[in-house]
Amino acid sequence: VLLEKVIKLESQAESIRVFNYPLIALQEAIANCIFHRDYQVREPIKVFIHPDKIILFNSGGLIGL
Repeated sequence: VLLEKVIKLESQAESIRVFNYPLIALQEAIANCIFHRDYQVREPIKVFIHPDKIILFNSGGLIGL
């Protein structure tokens, strides 16, 4: 589960948003799932969300193996 914590510092006008997973890492993982999937296999990208982890699965494989 993606959780957000908002921290307000009195010395700054803006709040700081902190997530339990780095957003850039999630964006990269999702982009890789879309880019590296096998589009000839009619299987959707699957996302499994657990309390302690997020699993992304696609129908792609390692090139050349």
